[in-house]
Amino acid sequence: MRPIITRRRLKLAVTTTVFLSCAAGAHALPQTATAPASKTAAPQEATPLPSAKELVAKMIEFQGGEKALATPEPVHAVGTFSVPMMNLTGSLQTWSAPPNLMLVEMDIPAMGGKSIQGYNGTVGWSIDPINGAQLLEGAMLKNVARDADLRGDLDIFKNYDSVKVTGRETFDDVDCIVLELKVDELTSQRFIDPETGRMVGSKSIMPTPQGDIPVETRIVEWKMIDGRNIATDTRMKMMGMEQVLKLDTVKPEKIEAKRFELPPAIAALVAERKKNEEAAKGEKPASDAAGKPSKTGGE
Repeated sequence: MRPIITRRRLKLAVTTTVFLSCAAGAHALPQTATAPASKTAAPQEATPLPSAKELVAKMIEFQGGEKALATPEPVHAVGTFSVPMMNLTGSLQTWSAPPNLMLVEMDIPAMGGKSIQGYNGTVGWSIDPINGAQLLEGAMLKNVARDADLRGDLDIFKNYDSVKVTGRETFDDVDCIVLELKVDELTSQRFIDPETGRMVGSKSIMPTPQGDIPVETRIVEWKMIDGRNIATDTRMKMMGMEQVLKLDTVKPEKIEAKRFELPPAIAALVAERKKNEEAAKGEKPASDAAGKPSKTGGE
């Protein structure tokens, strides 16, 4: 029986997609929380499993090589988002700049307009029709910070507490090596073609403002663009529906710094958080001997 998709459920899924989108040119996918259990294991072979370092080296080679990943350029990508079973479509844009600046914008008129997520190297934030403006904290902040790292898998051993090969499994009809990633107490799985180093997909549970949501991701198409292999067609299954993210153009271009500046609503939240933190520490404005706020100037 086909699941009933309510308008609110669809809105939640669409909002979640923004949290799954990452900087153009990188292929980092949801890598937090416990991944769903694997269902179909590939037959065990006599060939020994590669080490995590060997498999990651193969992945880096497929993505364009160490030199290409070590020298990322500012990139602007334009594409589309769709939910085929609901005949729903929208536009998608991402901007990214080294070392870790990112902005993702999805515009879906039927769902109330734009959903935006950004990271300026310190502050992670989002604005969407359901939750309004909010700062990302905890697992969500860590997730977006990893996605914004344009060095990608060159930093995989730095960005995760544990990176290890755990076995073989058939994923999307490909016999894959399973790479398990762990950060804090949370784990996920990537499925890698051992012959090419191509990432076929992943399984994870995505932390979002609506709670943890299981997500299965397939990368349908990769394209070599400016020396880097980019995932340009990604399919995500969540909340009973498949969502499709396609990048039509991905090109290096100069991006002005103001593109990554905090929107006024987010800047206000940062200021409020700082004020609350200072109040919690018992800090007070500087005052003169009479107990009044101090003045500067010639008075």
